[in-house]
Amino acid sequence: MFLVPAMKRRRKIWLRITLGFAACVILLSCPYPSTTAPAFKIQVVDESGKPIEGLEVAEEWMYFDLDIAPKVDRGVTDKWGHVSLSRKITWASLATRLLCFEGPGTKDTGPSAFILACDDNHLLEARLFWDGNKFWNRSAPETGSRLVARPVEYCTMM
Repeated sequence: MFLVPAMKRRRKIWLRITLGFAACVILLSCPYPSTTAPAFKIQVVDESGKPIEGLEVAEEWMYFDLDIAPKVDRGVTDKWGHVSLSRKITWASLATRLLCFEGPGTKDTGPSAFILACDDNHLLEARLFWDGNKFWNRSAPETGSRLVARPVEYCTMM
């Protein structure tokens, strides 16, 4: 008679432990998004402020703790020198982020984006590097950036 309530209590304890463990596994393994690079609206101008049409713009972005290799997106400036680059997102679980995190003392951690506007026809080059906050950056240049392209001898696109 006393064994039955004790067995029920043990089952309830094991059920709670199992459900708690399953909840932890689910929370650790569900991926969620992080902004790797914000949306950029860029105008490329020459040193006199005149917009440059037809200049190739390449954006290379990477979440250093999570991505294996950088990714590249390309665009070409319109007649007003404008190009828009979309927001880049990296999906990763909390477990992946915890396992891959190298610590704040390392040189390259978190999201970053590098933008290079250059081509061999114009021999002009402009660069922008965005080093994002590891978790969120509300000051990302989504409103627009103006890059001044300066003369170079040759261009090396990514």
